[in-house]
Amino acid sequence: MVSQQVAQLLEALLELSGIIGDPLLGSSAASDWDWIRGHKDMELVASTYMMGIEAALALLNSAYQQSQALQVLLDSGRKLPLPAMGNVRAIHEVVLSLCWLYDPKVAAQERIVRSAALFLQAVQGGIPILKGFTVNITGSQRITTAMESRDGAIAALGSIGMVVKRKADDSGTAQNVRWGDYIANVVLKATDLSQKYAPKSHHVYAINSGAVHSQSWLTESMTPSWEVSLRSIVLPLFDLSDSMVGNLFGYLGLNADELYRNTHTRRIALMQDATEDGFQRADWRAYQANG
Repeated sequence: MVSQQVAQLLEALLELSGIIGDPLLGSSAASDWDWIRGHKDMELVASTYMMGIEAALALLNSAYQQSQALQVLLDSGRKLPLPAMGNVRAIHEVVLSLCWLYDPKVAAQERIVRSAALFLQAVQGGIPILKGFTVNITGSQRITTAMESRDGAIAALGSIGMVVKRKADDSGTAQNVRWGDYIANVVLKATDLSQKYAPKSHHVYAINSGAVHSQSWLTESMTPSWEVSLRSIVLPLFDLSDSMVGNLFGYLGLNADELYRNTHTRRIALMQDATEDGFQRADWRAYQANG
């Protein structure tokens, strides 16, 4: 069931990749490109927009690997809920970042600020870790390269009027990006984003975080039933899929009804032995309308 959902999403994302540079008229994406083409620093602004796409592709690759790891766990026959919950949490974070970046309701300028922040997050994220591996020349060179990449990106953003706030200490870590009336934090707060972009799965993020951090409040209270655990682990993936599809397809002006319908079919199949009869009777339209 997980593999079917992943295959459906891969096919959909391939379709999206073919039109993101030439989106449908009237879509949020088309409005973004119109705004970019009208900017006096069009090339640099377009490059910043593409930074967001580059970061988004890296996130999607991460989510794909997590989904494959989850599938291996489920196929193994081993009852290992904690690592499976960790996989779902990682996917959850990717979906939230993508929904935040490609929210159709966001103005073009704000999206470009978010693109810059997400790119800086990717560029500078490994610097503190690299500093722990300075025992040889190669380690030092990697730190230098990473810091130069971050500082070069900040300089490029500054050339089009963006202001990057950095920590006051000697790390130089970027904290947020401001451009006009818009500001975006480099490190996103998943709990806030989850409430906005994935309300049906909002509390699942905290539960799965408990699994990642081996919190006793979770590990000591888990149900002994593998069937119940399995449903609780996999079910949120369908809601997260709907959230991601809704934002990405909405941004590009595409209809996502077929994807919603297919996802809901799998949702019902997973819950077919559950007692929530009302849930089983609800069609995909009613489910989408309810939050």
